[in-house]
Amino acid sequence: MRFLWFSDVHLADAPPIMRNEGYTEDILTKLGEIAQLCATEKVDYALFGGDFFNSKVSARVSHNLVNASLRALDKFPCPLFFIVGSHDVPYGRLDLLYKRPIGTILRHPKVTYLEDSFLLGDVSGGPSIRLLPVSDAYNNTTDEIVSSLKVMREKHEAVDYNIALLHQPVVKEGSFPYPVVQSADLVGAADFVLFGHMHNYDGVWELSIDNQKTTFANVGAVSRGSLDEKTLGRVPTVLIFDVTFINIDGTAGLRFREVPLQTAKPAIEVFRLAAKQEQEDREADIEALLLSVKATHFGTFSSTSAIERIKSMVYAQRDDLLSDEVEFSETHFEAVKTASVALLEELGE
Repeated sequence: MRFLWFSDVHLADAPPIMRNEGYTEDILTKLGEIAQLCATEKVDYALFGGDFFNSKVSARVSHNLVNASLRALDKFPCPLFFIVGSHDVPYGRLDLLYKRPIGTILRHPKVTYLEDSFLLGDVSGGPSIRLLPVSDAYNNTTDEIVSSLKVMREKHEAVDYNIALLHQPVVKEGSFPYPVVQSADLVGAADFVLFGHMHNYDGVWELSIDNQKTTFANVGAVSRGSLDEKTLGRVPTVLIFDVTFINIDGTAGLRFREVPLQTAKPAIEVFRLAAKQEQEDREADIEALLLSVKATHFGTFSSTSAIERIKSMVYAQRDDLLSDEVEFSETHFEAVKTASVALLEELGE
């Protein structure tokens, strides 16, 4: 049985910050390529990992975009199984699912929304497979995810292979400045764990703990909404895999292949790189101004006195504060002053 996994499409009418115009068309083109891959690769089922739209606010998703999305799904030659993500519904409110634009997508005749475990039998004599979905990503703890997967596994008789589909902040390893789920803590919860929500690429890897083994996969988001160093070097990718009886002991296993999308444009064509550099320069300048103000002997430092000093600064004096190696326009300098004042006014409240 052959599957294609993709996640985090983030369709939107307007491009995200730091994206050039043409964002919507670029995403729809990639969806068209994914549908074509399903045809050429003879995929049995396409699996989608959540965040189909970029905004969970209905007013920000036009009827035209929803209709274009439905037409894109028409092109898929196979059934699609969907879980939903944190951008599809607000604050984990799955009860609002069909009151949001994603609800219309889930009614498409080729789409099945996975609310609970789903059994797939292979009529060709291949392994039986169970899909274990965990949608959204709103404040789900590791224990809650593991418990949910266990409950779904125990609802039916044993199968040859369990595949978990998660839209959760799973990480390969390491600490993060926000709550995450370590992949090691999910070992044994399923044979294969596919997860979305985390946009950057991790690839496919295997973990074995206490005689239990799980394969993990995160090939990143179809979209490249945010601009950072990892995004610049990442090509949006999908995963094609077969579940078949390939192990010596007769148990089911995986054959998988990562497929970079050919229609994904180079980063330089889709991102506003000059605007990003301007933003970074401005943030550095704000820090320089604040450090200069704090270094001034006011007696007792106060945000009020600092604000007055910043307001009195003129462009001609910038060489005392900013690097001589970079030229800045007067407009840029005034914007830095305005942002610094706003920051200090906020701190002074």
